[in-house]
Parts: sequence; structure tokens; C-alpha cells
Amino acid sequence: MRFSICIAAHNEAHLLSRTLHAVRTSLLATSLSSPAIPGDHPRCEIIVVDDASTDGSIAAALADFPNSAELPLRVERFETRQGASPAKHRAAELARGAVLVFLDAHVLPEPGSLERLVAGVEASQGRDLLTPALPALDESTFTVIPGRTGLGYGLDLADLSCRWLPLSNLQLDEETHLYHQPALIGCVVAVSRETYLALGGFDTGMKVWGVEDIDFGLKAWSLGYSLKLDVLSRVAHRFQRAFHHYEVPAPHVLHNKLRLAAKHFSPHHLKQWLANNTPLTLEHLFTPSPGLPGEQLLTPSPGKPGEGRGEGLFVSSQASTDHLPPVWRAALDLFHEHFASLQSERTLVQSRRLRDELDYAHTFQLTWPGHESPQSFAMAMTLPTSEETGTEPSIEPSPEPSPEPSPAPCQCAVSGISAPDTCFVGDEHDITITGSCLDGVSINIPGSTTVFSTEEKDADGHIVKITRRVKWTNPGEHTLSATCGQSSAEKKIKVYKVQIFANDQDVTGGSFSTVVGKRVKLECQVTPEVEFTNEWALPGQYVKEYHTHYKQGDVLPGGDGHVGVDTSATVREHTDGDYLQFEIELFYLRLENPDTIQVTVKRKGTFRRHERAGLEANGVPGRTVFH
Repeated sequence: MRFSICIAAHNEAHLLSRTLHAVRTSLLATSLSSPAIPGDHPRCEIIVVDDASTDGSIAAALADFPNSAELPLRVERFETRQGASPAKHRAAELARGAVLVFLDAHVLPEPGSLERLVAGVEASQGRDLLTPALPALDESTFTVIPGRTGLGYGLDLADLSCRWLPLSNLQLDEETHLYHQPALIGCVVAVSRETYLALGGFDTGMKVWGVEDIDFGLKAWSLGYSLKLDVLSRVAHRFQRAFHHYEVPAPHVLHNKLRLAAKHFSPHHLKQWLANNTPLTLEHLFTPSPGLPGEQLLTPSPGKPGEGRGEGLFVSSQASTDHLPPVWRAALDLFHEHFASLQSERTLVQSRRLRDELDYAHTFQLTWPGHESPQSFAMAMTLPTSEETGTEPSIEPSPEPSPEPSPAPCQCAVSGISAPDTCFVGDEHDITITGSCLDGVSINIPGSTTVFSTEEKDADGHIVKITRRVKWTNPGEHTLSATCGQSSAEKKIKVYKVQIFANDQDVTGGSFSTVVGKRVKLECQVTPEVEFTNEWALPGQYVKEYHTHYKQGDVLPGGDGHVGVDTSATVREHTDGDYLQFEIELFYLRLENPDTIQVTVKRKGTFRRHERAGLEANGVPGRTVFH
């Protein structure tokens, strides 16, 4: 069989039926127009792999398509969604043609365009991978939108972003009149079956959507094949701004980019790329894989030795993921889940490639890695005339941009943290984090437990403010932090713990017993240690007499010193009926200047004369005042 049309489809509604009819019409105008020879095999076939569609599009397409011996249609279905890359690869496995033409399920080829791509691949003896000119397709009318045609495709290694290129930025092959291009766009690609197998096909470790075509093209270029554009072949394509018929989770797109970078970059350049584009490190990527330390994962590339070219090992060490935003943590989990297949893919690329990322940057004049010229994709070339090509180069070849994942990962940034400078164990306070797109923010408030949390969102539904009510549990100096994307904020606070001791026994929040006439020794301790003075008031109407005793060398309350004072009092008999009621109040606690803090501690109790009784000791501080 000469060639196979390979289509991966997921929830394509009516577009799949239209695409199949358009493909049939295009092929009937050329290779299928001649009568078939009895007993001869068909020259072409169509294979559709249904990636677990739920909209009935596959059944409708099968019912509407005139399946025949001259153009057979075969369909295979995934019961659970696998993604674009596994679906394309499965179609290739089922294909019998010598050339594979991968199509999206929403394209409109001009008559003869698909066979032209096949002929180009055949003429190169499988060394070229071809894409056509890609006019924009109106989904509602299934007609071409005038004036909008995507031509060459470019890749920037610095951030793995792609863009359309005008013909003036592409190099022309004078013999074939095909243009060299830096990257492939996967909606229409023709490749020989032998070449596809030699490249290992589309990476089935790629998730759901995105990057698989860029990865396949970069792999082909690295192994010495050429990526070509045939402007005389035209296949219209439905471009979209957002995913309306299915979801593309953001972690899946991020995972695919991580996988591409880890597969193609040396450790030196991968470390740089991670630092520039992610909150991850090499340790995050490779630590969890058993047996990795010391394992040679990189085969040196040909060429002069130099930093980042064919050098280095992935050496693992422990790396915490606690600070990572959830979207990156999810992407990292996917990366580790499919790490074994990544090792196989990387070995294929690194052991056989003839050109590496430095060669790519030099060839296509990229600023990263290792090239200083700012002229991105600038290449000398000779443009053909309109008589030679039959078409004028598009001045603005820009169909719709690629859609963002759903939901789109926003740029997360923390602007600040609001919290009191001084707190007490047992107190509750509001901690406020502000910024933009705080959906994936990581918050750390040590020494506390969360009581509740509230969020404020902007018009797009992204979090811009988080207020967390916390109760302080541990004394000391704590650093509050919030991290999101490449931004972070910190706030240092001191949390004090006030303890009350009666006769050397900690009675904070509890009780102690005493009797009339027994001496009671009251103490107050503050953690962490700080110099302070204190005063105790024993109201005379409840206690007939009290005495205060100071240690030798201590400074009396009201003086200029700030040292600890040990105060004792003797409870005397007070005749007022059968019961003696009293209250002891610590009403003043002063820390080192310039701060002044008032703390109120109350203990109340009732007991019968000459009998032991319980006395409540409530060590919760009252209000704080700062000067």
C-alpha cells in the first residue's frame, strides 16, 4: 500500500464526518480516480483512532462514510482517554502504507494536496518530513477563511514557545522548491513509515494534548532528518482559541514540556531551562527514580567538547516539593509516573543524534542556548517568484494562536503578607496574603493551627487575596512565607508564651488550692526569654493583708530597670460572712523598649475559711499595646 491517512479523534462532533468526506474527495481527484486493477490492493486507507469520545461523533462518521474497497476506513477505539500522542501512534501501528499522513480530525485538504505530500516524502527517500501550507478553516461553514494562512513553524528552545514564520525567514531548497523549517505542527504531517519507526514514533508518554508534534519534529531534526514545508500543498485547518469540546489539564501540558526538555537537553542546559521556566530543579526531576545515582543517561554528541555539550550525569539528591504550587507538583508526579519510558526515549535520542541543542540554536540563530545573536530564526535564502510557486507568500501568516490549557495556568505572584509583629500563644490572628493568580500558592505559617480560611477572587475567577485565621501554639520567632511561581514573600513575627506559677507549680489555664493564712508565691514567666518587670495587685476588700518580697538586687516596679521580679503574698483571714472571695490580677508586664505590652491574667475563686479550695488560674493574656 502506498500510504495511510492516520487520524486521532476525540469529541470532534460533526467535524470528523466533514473531514473524512473532504479527504475522500481530495484523494478521488488523483490516485483513486483511475479504475482499480482486479485483485490489486488499495493504494490508500484511512485509519481513525477514537480516543474515548463521548459525543457520538465516531458512530455518526461511520454511518455517513461510503466505505469501499478502493478507500477502506478502519476505526479503533480507546475505552479511556489516552491523549493525542498515543492515539496517533496507535494509528501508525495499524497502518499498512509506506508513507504515513497524520491529520487532525478537523481539516479540509485541497484536491491533490495529500498525494503531493506523499510524493515529496517518496522523492526524498524518507529523509524529509513534510507539512503543507495551512489556511484557517471556518468551523461553522467548513470553508477557508481568506487571507490567513500558516506557513513555516518555528520553535524557541528558551521557553519551548512556537510561532508562525513568513517565507522570508525560511531557507529554500533550490532543487525541490521546498522550504526548511525549524519545527513541525502536528495537524498535518507526512513521514515515511520506515522513518517513523526509526524515530520511535510519537512519544506515547506525552499526556492528553500539546508538545508531542514539537518533540517528534525536534527528534527527527536531531537524528539528521529534514523538516520541510511545501507551500503548493494546502490543507485548511480549524484553529481555536479555547477547548470547547474537551478539557486539557494544565499539569498535562507542563508535564509534556518537562518531558521534552529532559529528553533533548544536556544536564547543563536542562538545569538552566528549569531555572528560567519552572520552580523545579534537576533534583526534583530525577531524585525519586531508584538506581539513578551514577547512571550514565547522556551519550556525548559529536563535535567539539564544551560546557553543556554531551557532558554530565544526572546525580540525585534530596529535594523538597513542599513549596511547589499544586499545578507543578501534579506535573512532577506525572513526570515520575512515566519516568521509565522517558529513559528509553532519551537513550534513543542521545545515542543516535547527529545534531544537539547547540547545533539547533546555531542553525536557527536562537539566543539560547549558547548563541548571542538576537536575530531569531533569521536565515539567508532566495525567495522564488510567484510564477515559480504559483502563490504569493502570505504577509501575515497567522491563524488563531494555540489554545491555552483548561483552565489556563495563570502567572502566579505574591505581593505581600500582612501579620502582627508580636503575638501570644492561645491568641487568634488573621494572616493575609495578597497577589495575583494565587490559585497555586504555597503558604507556611509555623507555630500555629488554622482555624478557618477565606479567599477573594478577581473577575476571571483567580484568587487575589487569602485570609487565614490561625491560633498560635508554639512560642519563638517564626518566619511566615508564601511562595507562588517564581515569587515569594516573608514576614517575621515573635510569639510569646505567658505562664503563671503558684508555689512553683504551673497553674496556667488550670487551678491550685490554698487555705487562709498560707503563703502563696505567685510568678509569671514569658517565653522566649525577655527582661521585664511585673506588678501584682491584691485588692484589699478581699484580702486583709498582703506582703510583697523582692529578691536582693532586683529593681522595684516603676524603676528604670527591666529585670524579673519575684513577688509573694500572704493571704490572711478576712471576716465577711462564711466565705472569703478574692481576685489576684497581674495587670502590667513591660518588655524592653521601644515596645510596651500589657498583659492581663486573672484568677478567681471561692473557699470556706480554714478549708482547702480550688482556685482558677487563667493564663490567657489580654490586650497588647505597641508604642
